[in-house]
Amino acid sequence: MAIGRLKNKKKSFKHREREKQEAERAAAEAALATEQAVARQVEDQVKRHQRLIIAGIAIVIIGGAVYATQESRDKANAGALTQEWSEAAKTLNARVTANAKEASDDPTALLEFESDAERYTEIETQFEAVQASAGDGQIHRLANLPLAAVSLGRGDGSKAKERLDAFLKDEGKETAFRRAAEIRLAHALEADGKAEDGAAKLAAMGQEALEAVERMKKIEETEPTEGIRNRIEQNRERAIALLLDAAQMYRRGGVNDQAVKLLKQMSEDDSMQASTLSTRVDRELRILGEGG
Repeated sequence: MAIGRLKNKKKSFKHREREKQEAERAAAEAALATEQAVARQVEDQVKRHQRLIIAGIAIVIIGGAVYATQESRDKANAGALTQEWSEAAKTLNARVTANAKEASDDPTALLEFESDAERYTEIETQFEAVQASAGDGQIHRLANLPLAAVSLGRGDGSKAKERLDAFLKDEGKETAFRRAAEIRLAHALEADGKAEDGAAKLAAMGQEALEAVERMKKIEETEPTEGIRNRIEQNRERAIALLLDAAQMYRRGGVNDQAVKLLKQMSEDDSMQASTLSTRVDRELRILGEGG
């Protein structure tokens, strides 16, 4: 009888251990599921309301003013077109609030709208008017950037792509405007149901930035200046941002193997681990069930 009771105790102990392990596994899976749900909810909200709609405002505002001045044939026209662009650009900085105030006479006052839909409509109206005034040329093309952002905000990837293609057609290869447009184009592809294509585009841009880092490292060997070091750091951060964006897009498109591949590339590279974005890389790996 004593032996029988001992066996039962052993079985009971093993059973309790199994239950404990199963409970821990279930808790871990539940925690991961919760993290995934929260991450996607936050990500979707950011994507809908902020992510690509506000990005690059400074470039668009400054670039528009410069182009307006360059293209106008006399000072009167330059001033008029620059002013029209500046007024349109105010809508990009506008705030969406339930208690929106009417526009005031104060030129520095922040515009307010009651909904994103109203704001998008105003942005579109203003920049289409700028295009009509500008005719063909640089400023007409540049206005396609905020107009494409409006299309993305509405979830119209096809229209966004159309506007971005119109801008990129005659844009130089190495301008800040082109880089901003190429990133938006990747997101336009995603909005048009082509997430894998968009992610591949971002990944290619990220790899190009990494190649630029390697080229600069070779220059640094003979010219170890602070300027070169800063450029290396800037291009590395840009590469990681693009690869992270690509991995997230792959995940949203259900191509998890490609997402994991990119994330592991970053997490296993010591130089990338020093990036300010490394914690976000680790978070993405956890979401995909690959983190520690």
